[in-house]
Amino acid sequence: MRDDRLTSSTQTPQPWNAGPLQRGCGACVLYTFRLVLTISYLHRAIRKQSTKESNIMNGSCACGSVTFTTPTDTPLNLFHCHCIACRKQSSSAFGTSAIFPFFRVDDNPSVSYFSRTCDSGRKQNCYFCNKCGSRILHAHVFEGRDPEVVAVKGGLLEGLNWEGGKHIFCRSAVVPIPEGVERWEGEPDFSKPAPKV
Repeated sequence: MRDDRLTSSTQTPQPWNAGPLQRGCGACVLYTFRLVLTISYLHRAIRKQSTKESNIMNGSCACGSVTFTTPTDTPLNLFHCHCIACRKQSSSAFGTSAIFPFFRVDDNPSVSYFSRTCDSGRKQNCYFCNKCGSRILHAHVFEGRDPEVVAVKGGLLEGLNWEGGKHIFCRSAVVPIPEGVERWEGEPDFSKPAPKV
């Protein structure tokens, strides 16, 4: 007897771009995979555009092992500090700190820290990249809670506006302080208006 299952007329090949229902279950899997990839790509593009439009600041150390994003698009304050400690940590004439609401960087295994006592007597943790040595930020230490702000090293930030920075610890400055800027001879006293020269 003749087996009609083997001799039935062959099906007409479907074009590669036919819909999934026209091409069978295997095509459904491929179609779904392509759809997931497309959605994933669109999601990443939208998130990237959203970050760009919000102008959130990105930062990184010299070697790129430590990257971070600030919680706000501009710092709360900007200081150029001329104290001896900041000159040493920046290996320059002064150090620049951009003040931001508290955020963490110590969840990155490339970040280490040491503690120091400030002139005011407060304890401070100083975070740095343990691969290249770049100082990342400073945070004061409080018992039982996180600090409200952190001092991010200005040179790590992309797109930082350097205008309007306040100069502090000017009594130990080794470079001239620009005229007309807010300046403090020591630690700033925010209960008083900053003097200008």
